[in-house]
Amino acid sequence: LLLDGPYRQEIGLQSFKMAILAAKGNGIFRVLSFALDLLDRHKHALSANKIRRVNIL
Repeated sequence: LLLDGPYRQEIGLQSFKMAILAAKGNGIFRVLSFALDLLDRHKHALSANKIRRVNIL
């Protein structure tokens, strides 16, 4: 489990088997960049085989 705060720190999501991205408010921009990176890696077969999306409002 890794919890990231509102500070500048590089996190290598590719080292994790599973990632659950959650955000609220302005934090969505950081999570969006993680999600786009994971999608790009998935397209090029550099990460997990499955991507699941869950929206919670």
